[in-house]
Amino acid sequence: MRNKQVDDWVSENMVLSDNDKRQCVGIAQQLVEITIDVQRNGLLSIEDKLLQIKDTFLQKALSLAFDGAMSPYELRETLQHDFMADYAACKKEAAQPSHIYNVTNTQIKNRELFTRLLITEGVTEIAKGANAMQIAVYLASFFGENYFHITDAR
Repeated sequence: MRNKQVDDWVSENMVLSDNDKRQCVGIAQQLVEITIDVQRNGLLSIEDKLLQIKDTFLQKALSLAFDGAMSPYELRETLQHDFMADYAACKKEAAQPSHIYNVTNTQIKNRELFTRLLITEGVTEIAKGANAMQIAVYLASFFGENYFHITDAR
């Protein structure tokens, strides 16, 4: 179950253009591919691939998931805490009177936060044992109806 505070924040504050969403589709597809790998080879199979993953938040999330020390609920809570801390830092930065907070900075930060949200939700679902199609449909729900192609899990 998703955190209502995060859901409310996304619906109220996360404004992404179609271009921003297209740039985030890759992480959703990567999570589906990781899920397929986990289904075929087990959760520990991703340990060898962690160093190849460029996104440090995704590396952290997957490390926590395959470590097995946390339940999926605790994993989600931990990752959401990081997500919300990043959001608070962005909001604090925007409130600085001397800081010129332009539209480009806002879009980049929203895109980064949206990516973290996708990682949080996707990795939590992997830890819960969801299959690739379930994760693809779930992640596509964050993008809107024009992004159903994410569900093309093989």
